[in-house]
Amino acid sequence: MKIIYFCNLPRTPSGGTNVIYRHVQQLNNMDIPAVILPSRQGIKHQQSFGHTPFISDNDINENDYFIIPEISAAEIASTLIPHSLGYGVFVQNGHYLSHRARRFSEQDVDNAYQHASHIFAISNSTSAMIKLHYPNIADRIQRMVCSIDLAHFYIPAQKEKIISYMPRKNSHHANALAFALKKHMPSDWQLVAIDKLSLEDTAKILRKSAIFLSFSNLEGLGLPPIEAALCGNYVIGYHGNGGLDYWCAPNFETINVGDLTDFVEKVTYRIAEIERDSSLASLQRGIQMLQQTYSLENEKRHLRQLAELAKASAAGKSNRCVSLRMQNRAGFFHSLLGRRSTRNRKSGWQISDV
Repeated sequence: MKIIYFCNLPRTPSGGTNVIYRHVQQLNNMDIPAVILPSRQGIKHQQSFGHTPFISDNDINENDYFIIPEISAAEIASTLIPHSLGYGVFVQNGHYLSHRARRFSEQDVDNAYQHASHIFAISNSTSAMIKLHYPNIADRIQRMVCSIDLAHFYIPAQKEKIISYMPRKNSHHANALAFALKKHMPSDWQLVAIDKLSLEDTAKILRKSAIFLSFSNLEGLGLPPIEAALCGNYVIGYHGNGGLDYWCAPNFETINVGDLTDFVEKVTYRIAEIERDSSLASLQRGIQMLQQTYSLENEKRHLRQLAELAKASAAGKSNRCVSLRMQNRAGFFHSLLGRRSTRNRKSGWQISDV
């Protein structure tokens, strides 16, 4: 029995894809066989996290257990259910539960959740969203956590007068705030946008900056604010709902979505407080709590629970190979254009039985 994570394969893994990569690696580190089944064949995958094992849909056995993403639950489950293959849905954003390709209905989405042995939720707010939609299967919800690499996200010896932010989420809000802040903040402070950077380069900026502006938008969890806080930033902005798991003062300060005036006032107030006292003593307790919650050991504990549930689901099933077609077959030109075509479809999955 092996645990198979379905995963779209972006050119540069980030966000939820990174969580899947880490889960697979940690399961294997604990001698629990786990692999990634990418959505498309014929495209070379990134090894951003070392040697992550990948398989094709020719390597599926009857006793394998599948972890499928919420954004493709209807498509994938429609193939797994007729073959009585065990699976759980990994919900990294509860706001995407209704996501499906055009040829699938809301009933197909419902079937995916009703037939899942378990629903794995990345945060308390995500669990609440699942219960809202499917109260009759609330007892199948299992909390999952992800770890954050403390080798990258830590407090440096020296902070700089930098305010960092990521302009990708709610970009019009970010641009409006940046325009306003430049008129109100001291001339020796600077705004630094973090966009399309590697993990290492992102961490370098977060370690230097003293304030991080959050523009989270309907998140399942929201990792950048956590990473910024671990680097000793005062995080000011939107919690995106998923951030409520960890959003506590003084490390985090809430702005109502769209309240530009309050945003500017709270940032300028924090600048004045930092210039008066640049020590981070008040942040230490919150940072320690984040380190414990998003630690590697906590992640492993939850993954062991997942593995036990997968093992129970596979009990009594054989190691017989199952013939399924679950990947897109990419030709040469499709391989080159795969990322664009996946982006243009409502879903990156096209699944059918062989």
